[in-house]
Amino acid sequence: MDRATNLALIDRILGNLEAGRREEAAALGGAAVADYVSAEREARECQALFRRAPLILAHGGELPAPGDFVTHDLAGVPVLLARGREGRVRAFLNVCRHRGSRLVAAARGGVRRGFTCPYHAWAYELDGRLAGTGDESAFAGLDLGARGLVELPAAERHGLVWVRPSPARAGEEDGAIDVDDFLGGLAPDFAAWGLVETVHHAPEHLPGRMNWKVMVDTFLEDTHFRWVHGVSVHRYYLDNASIYDRMGPHIRYVIPKRTITSLPGTDRAGWRLREHANVLYHIFPNTVIVFVADHAAIFAMFPAGAEESVMRLSFCLPAEPEGETRAYWDRNVGMIRDALAEDFAIAEGVQRGFRSGANQDLVFGRYEKGLIFFHAAVEEALRAAE
Repeated sequence: MDRATNLALIDRILGNLEAGRREEAAALGGAAVADYVSAEREARECQALFRRAPLILAHGGELPAPGDFVTHDLAGVPVLLARGREGRVRAFLNVCRHRGSRLVAAARGGVRRGFTCPYHAWAYELDGRLAGTGDESAFAGLDLGARGLVELPAAERHGLVWVRPSPARAGEEDGAIDVDDFLGGLAPDFAAWGLVETVHHAPEHLPGRMNWKVMVDTFLEDTHFRWVHGVSVHRYYLDNASIYDRMGPHIRYVIPKRTITSLPGTDRAGWRLREHANVLYHIFPNTVIVFVADHAAIFAMFPAGAEESVMRLSFCLPAEPEGETRAYWDRNVGMIRDALAEDFAIAEGVQRGFRSGANQDLVFGRYEKGLIFFHAAVEEALRAAE
C-alpha cells in the first residue's frame, strides 16, 4: 500500500489504543445455520459467486514461460491456464471439443507446441485454437475454427491470475477482466504491494469437513486468537484492536501486533505497517491474502459440497528459498500450517454442531465486523443473481 495509507492506518490504530476504544459495528449481525448445510444454498452460491466473480486461481510465477500451464479443478469446472507464446496467460475449460475428455491431466508443467488430447489426439495451440484432429479424413468438412477450446475471461494483474469460470458474455471484448475495477478502492493497495515481484512457494490443497464460509468466517475475526491460538501465534497480537474497512464486496482488515505500541515517539519515516501488523484482504468471494513483515500468504476457499471445502494455500516470498533461508521459510510456513490445523479442528467441530439442532442461526458480535461485512456481501450477490 502507499505511504499515506500506511501512516493513516497506523495513526488510526494508535488513536484507538490511546482512547481505549475499539471499532465496532452499529448493530449485531448473524447468519442462518441452514446457509451452511443446505445443498440448495450451496448450488446458488456456486452459480452466483463462483461462476460470476473473478477468482484468483494462480500466481503469475506458476507460469513463468511460454508453454507453461497449470490446471485448476476447485472452482467447480475444470480450468486450464496456459501462457502463450506472446506472454499472455489464457484460461480455458480443460475439456476436449471432440468427445469431452479431460485435455490435460497434470497439475502443472510445460509444453513446446500445445496440448494433445489423450483420447483421440485432437491437438490445440497454446491460444486454444484447434490445430488438428488426428484423423483428418474422418473429420473432413469440420470447421476447425469453431472447435477451439472454450475460453474463460482471464487477466494477469498485480502478480495474480484472475479467472471468471464461465465463458465470456456477449459484448465482452476478448473475454478480458478489469481487475482494478473489480478491486475498486483496494486497487491502489495491490498496485503497491509488489506481488508481481514475489516467488510463489509451497502450494498445497487442504480439504476440510466444513462449509467454505466457515473457514472464511475464521479469518475475519481475531477474538478467537487468545483461545484457539493461545500457544501458537496469540502472543504476537494485541487483543481486540483490529480495524476493518469494507470496500465494495471486499474487506481490508488490519490485526495489530503488540510491537505497534513502541511506535509513538519514534521517527514516522520508519513506520511500516506490515512490520507491526498483519494486513489482511478478503477478496470476494473466497480468497484471503495476508501480508506480514516479509512475505504474503494466499488462502483460497472453495466449496466441495454443502459441508465440504478445499483450501488452496500458497506463499509469496521475496526470493527463492535456498541455503540458510530455506530453514527460515520452512519455519514460517510450518507456523502457518500449525495455526491452520488449530482453525480446522474448530471449524470442523462447528460444522458438526450445525447438525445438532442447537442453533437455528448464528449471532455476530459488534466487534466481529468482518463477518457482518462478508455475509452482507454474500446476500447482496445472491440477490443480484436472481
